[in-house]
Amino acid sequence: EKEDESKDEKYYRCEFGMSSFTRTFELPEDAREDDIQAKFDKGILLIVIPKTSPREEVKKKISIK
Repeated sequence: EKEDESKDEKYYRCEFGMSSFTRTFELPEDAREDDIQAKFDKGILLIVIPKTSPREEVKKKISIK
């Protein structure tokens, strides 16, 4: 954090500079990492993490002789 302050008879000015912010989290196993999208709009961060479609159940026929 950085501050810059200036005082005069007619005005008072104070500026703040903030450093970057990071956060990490684990993705679910069924997330499609290549299709993740993020958008920052009006102070809100929206992250879309699409999931893969559920695996279709594989049915296998076994003939008994």
